Amino acid sequence: PEEIVRVTLRGLSHDADAALEVLLGVREDRDAAAAAIFLQILSCRFDDALDSAEALPATGRLSAAAISMARAVCTGVAAQLPDTVPAEGLFTGLTSMLDMESAMSSGQIAAADEIAMRLGADGIPTSIDQIWAAIGLVRARGFAGRFTEADELLTRIESAPALVGLPQLVLLPRGARMFVDGHLGRTEAVEA
Repeated sequence: PEEIVRVTLRGLSHDADAALEVLLGVREDRDAAAAAIFLQILSCRFDDALDSAEALPATGRLSAAAISMARAVCTGVAAQLPDTVPAEGLFTGLTSMLDMESAMSSGQIAAADEIAMRLGADGIPTSIDQIWAAIGLVRARGFAGRFTEADELLTRIESAPALVGLPQLVLLPRGARMFVDGHLGRTEAVEA
């Protein structure tokens, strides 16, 4: 389990293709398959993600979250988010990240905000899952029209030492910055 989480987070920050290869190479492990669905979606392999989700039994909280995210992102089916938070364990952060993206893709912005806050998104992020959650919180606040709050959060994220050395992950705050700056009327910043 520790390796599945490590490889998945590495896929978010550096090389999703290499991480996918590792995860898909672990046969008959539903947690690796669930994590692979997350990376397939992020790599815009939507058909593969949906096929993988349909083949994955929803026998655990992580696999159910991956299936929900695949259906929400790939088909537009609104996610039925669980009533409870994931149990504490190795997959808690990863499961919550999937739940947050399911909520976001389903237009359940308040739920995405709540999940991001539960992941510690309101401070300075110190880990990949906190960076992901913080960007999710920025997006949720922006989609809710709370751009001043989103701007303040984004400033904290952009200055986080945890972003150093994460080439793929650094693109998320840049994209969010354009979204927020555009809505705050900062045309020159968006053009730059």
